[in-house]
Amino acid sequence: LPAEGADAVVQALRMFVEIQRGGNDASWIQLRRMLEDTSPILLRTSLGLHLKFRRGDVDLLPAIRPLLEHPQADVRESAARLVEQVVSKYGPQAIGERDRLQNELASRARRDQVASVRIAAIEALDRLDGESVQAILDEIADDDPDQTVRYTAEALSYERRLRRPAAAAGDAPD
Repeated sequence: LPAEGADAVVQALRMFVEIQRGGNDASWIQLRRMLEDTSPILLRTSLGLHLKFRRGDVDLLPAIRPLLEHPQADVRESAARLVEQVVSKYGPQAIGERDRLQNELASRARRDQVASVRIAAIEALDRLDGESVQAILDEIADDDPDQTVRYTAEALSYERRLRRPAAAAGDAPD
């Protein structure tokens, strides 16, 4: 191990051994705490496991939201994907401070330097309801410099438009 990183790696390994010794519930409690850890090894591992096992819930959002501003692009992308999982699972109505979360995702979707982060933010944003989300998706579909990002926004915008008339038709009286 390199001298400058040996302590962090050994500390992370100790934490993983401790998690293995604990029961399943204890492990997830520790993995939740790791979302707020400064160790990049612990943080990335926790994000990856929460995503893989679909363990995101509304109570995690206060720990996840600051990660949307993390200096590392892979952490920002994983955080956006975890937000998407949470909103998909619980619905936008269950999200506290929904407007603030929408603004944070829209900021990532519009301005992140990395296209994969913008795509993850767009996909998370799409899980929220409202006309303002539609407008954001349309704007990104028109203006983003990356073709894949534009395509993703356009496809999600199109799907939202297809769902809207079906929902309105289902509400009409017979």
